[in-house]
Amino acid sequence: MRTNLLALSLLSLLALLTFACTPRTAISTERPPAEDIPVVTYADISSILDRSCSPCHYPDKQGRVTPLDNYKAVKRHLATVIQRVELPQDDPGFMPYELKREALSKAEIQQLKNWAWGGYRKG
Repeated sequence: MRTNLLALSLLSLLALLTFACTPRTAISTERPPAEDIPVVTYADISSILDRSCSPCHYPDKQGRVTPLDNYKAVKRHLATVIQRVELPQDDPGFMPYELKREALSKAEIQQLKNWAWGGYRKG
């Protein structure tokens, strides 16, 4: 009985790891050489976030979820933001939630990545 439970636990863990590492949820981490990363500042990306993430993530607009309305908050949560905006639009974790705002384009997502890769410039 104990062996069956252990085998079932290991199979469940293997299935979970397999799903977690599929391209559907994986984030592209291909980083170009430093000299090829364009200069992107917080000022460059703040308008993208305001357009696609407000009002939900903007407390001054009655947003009640993880704030993304200032430099420190965006820097802290950027990896999750990128992960969620890159999900397929039919994924329950996709943002913007239920497409209540315009989805980010590939170029805009790349700007977010370039901002991180370039050292989170304040601008």
